[in-house]
Amino acid sequence: MEETLTQEHLTNQYSPFLTGEQAEELKQHPHTFDWRFTQEDLEFLNENGYLIVRNIVEAEVCDRLAHEAFVGAEKVFGVKKNIEGTWCGLNRHGCISLWHLPTLYTLRQDPKIYSVFAQLLKTHKLVASIDRVSIKSPCRNEDASNENISLHTDLNPWVCHHRRAQYQAGICLADCPMGGGGFFCVPGMQKAEVVEKYMSDYESGKFGTPVPPRKAAFLNFVDPQLRQKVVEVPLNRGDMVIWNSNLAHNGGTNTLPTHWRLHAYVRFVAMSGPTTDDADSKWAVQYREDVKEAVKTGKQPRQYASRNTVKAEDTGIESANHKIPELSDLGMRVLGLRKWEDEEAREERKQQSKDRKKGKNRSRVQGGW
Repeated sequence: MEETLTQEHLTNQYSPFLTGEQAEELKQHPHTFDWRFTQEDLEFLNENGYLIVRNIVEAEVCDRLAHEAFVGAEKVFGVKKNIEGTWCGLNRHGCISLWHLPTLYTLRQDPKIYSVFAQLLKTHKLVASIDRVSIKSPCRNEDASNENISLHTDLNPWVCHHRRAQYQAGICLADCPMGGGGFFCVPGMQKAEVVEKYMSDYESGKFGTPVPPRKAAFLNFVDPQLRQKVVEVPLNRGDMVIWNSNLAHNGGTNTLPTHWRLHAYVRFVAMSGPTTDDADSKWAVQYREDVKEAVKTGKQPRQYASRNTVKAEDTGIESANHKIPELSDLGMRVLGLRKWEDEEAREERKQQSKDRKKGKNRSRVQGGW
């Protein structure tokens, strides 16, 4: 029998709104409300599946990361900003396999960015993703266009429950106007009823094949009618666009002749709370171990926070001279080097219980039992 979803249930699990009880619980933990959403923000996100969080990152931080990205791109891929002939070292989506740039760690432990995810995922217990930056060079093709842009979702609804919200975000490191290769999406596509109709249409063979791609983590979006509703979202330096992982989206082609598109990806995964189930929590514990290993070694993570396996080749350049970055208490916890307070307390209780048992055993031996 299908579960009847009450409005309270929807608020608890499937929407960006917090109940009063959830808000009070979150307030008990540091930094969870360092960023404050307006009611209009949450209503827009709930309706459209994405939101621009304006000026969340300081300009100096954006400029520093952009510089690090260009230095790394030249060192690893031979891409030089001022030499057009080297730009072929960048792929279409611009993502470069540099995972441990110093300022990426600034973003991963930024209290305001953490706060955004803590409120949307309704828990303070989060794991930060290890992800990359995207560099798209100025356009040299007069015919370049985003008219038929390909789209995808970050979650496969046949694999992950589409009614539990997950979120991905990107930081704009330099102004990205219309045509600059920025964020495109189909507003409203993330809604459960829209996703379910899409799944039904897919399974009926409407899009050519009735076999859903159950093994894929990312899912290419093929509905031609919904694709007609795609919009482009311009961003300014320091803005963060955050979107529901069920939203059909993509980064566009840079069609501007003098513009560089610079973007950093960030994401947090919930370890517990109403947006997770037991399987999600178990996976998040393993993902935290992957993150911790990457932070300690400077190597690529084994998988993305979307559960998609990382296929990019590990160049070894970052790991060769890697040092664990300087981290705050928050940074240590979201990157897996320190457990959350309740986990620490639980482990302490277990240790105390073991110590008591050992003490009793010693007493029995001394007493001749």
